[in-house]
Amino acid sequence: MITKIRLTKREAEILQLIAWGRSEKEIGYDFGIAQSTVNNTKQNIYHKTGLNKDTELVAFYYCNYKGELFDIDPLSKIAKAVLSVMVCVFTLLIFENNDLLARRMRRMRNRKDVDVVELIT
Repeated sequence: MITKIRLTKREAEILQLIAWGRSEKEIGYDFGIAQSTVNNTKQNIYHKTGLNKDTELVAFYYCNYKGELFDIDPLSKIAKAVLSVMVCVFTLLIFENNDLLARRMRRMRNRKDVDVVELIT
């Protein structure tokens, strides 16, 4: 588990921009530095945090920004991944059921229209 990590001011600024979805090229343009300098700074952040993916950096940033603990324990990662998948599946099932309900309602409306047309003619 990561406890306290000391980032330089520039590293913290670059980490924040990465978390907000900026590319290395955009970050370099914002600070007036080369893209390779941004990449080197990002590599320093990876080294200091023990992380190796941009998505992990984003999670690290937001967890620290919100004051929550950021745990990269493998078992914890697996548990969080399984929980995330379960939430996604549950959400998809809810939307799928709503979609089925909407289709049934449309069919019902269409059947009523057909019945009314048959009665009129």
